[in-house]
Amino acid sequence: MPNERGSKSKQTSTFMLPEDVAAFGRSLAKDIDGWAVWVSEPPRGGEPTAHLLLEDALAAGAGARAKLRLLQPDGTTISPSIYFDTSPISRTDGREVLADGRNVRVVDRETMHAGWLAYVWTPGEDSDEEWPRFNELAKLAWRHLNKTTTADLAYHGKPRPNVRIGPAAKRWFQEDPARGLYLPALWLYLIDGDAS
Repeated sequence: MPNERGSKSKQTSTFMLPEDVAAFGRSLAKDIDGWAVWVSEPPRGGEPTAHLLLEDALAAGAGARAKLRLLQPDGTTISPSIYFDTSPISRTDGREVLADGRNVRVVDRETMHAGWLAYVWTPGEDSDEEWPRFNELAKLAWRHLNKTTTADLAYHGKPRPNVRIGPAAKRWFQEDPARGLYLPALWLYLIDGDAS
């Protein structure tokens, strides 16, 4: 269980377009070559495949999720995984609470939904001997995520440091004031942006 005593977890929500994903994956690839790979998550019935680049793993799978896993000396991968989920864009109807407290209806808004980079380490399910290597892999993944994205997002004027946005996603959002960034239950805005 994720809440089991001794379990460790981390999650960072992300807003990234494909070019942001590629920049993150290519940056990380330099440091994981030979000891970790991205594993595709194919549609039902498909076989997962290993890739050095995140964008290749996403392309080989269903396009929405890939898992970063440690390599064993024989080339097979071992658990646990660091999960990367993409940021889908959709048309959204719903409600939004503005900074002044008004609850307004949002109609047909082009919205980017949060993806994430996350893991859960559970003692007894995951090998304690692999924790030092896995911990180093996690540190590298977040270091490269932080290097290729920014924490320029806020909710009601309060910065959200555990939510990252890539430069292409930031430009996408700034191009049209009607667009939205959606973290489950929260509409986010750029810190230097307009909340209208």
